[in-house]
Amino acid sequence: MSSISQEHLSLYASDGYVIVEGFLDVGEDIQPVMDEYAHVLDRLANQLYCDHKIADLYDNLPFGERLTKVYAESGAVHSQYFDFSLPQNGVELHDPAVWEQMWRDSRDRLAKGENPVFNRWHVTDPVCA
Repeated sequence: MSSISQEHLSLYASDGYVIVEGFLDVGEDIQPVMDEYAHVLDRLANQLYCDHKIADLYDNLPFGERLTKVYAESGAVHSQYFDFSLPQNGVELHDPAVWEQMWRDSRDRLAKGENPVFNRWHVTDPVCA
């Protein structure tokens, strides 16, 4: 696991972004989110199939191809199913893997959110990779 260095902070200050190689672990950090989204797509495809809006579940396809087929056949973009942002009111955690990722990073990787770069990243786009 990489950490944030003074050079990273300087690059962020001058460029507005920074790339930290090795900061996220694919198995520990990314895969749970991918798995969560696969389940969300399962629920969406099953609902559309039951509503006769798609003729196939396309569950034999990889995620990206499956999502494209579901969107194309249903004639709609269902991005709200994959939006992990907090709603304006009635806050509920629909995507626990995404939120767990954010809180774990905040708590464990960057000294409980004390790093100013992480605070900005965390608030604006928690899935920067």
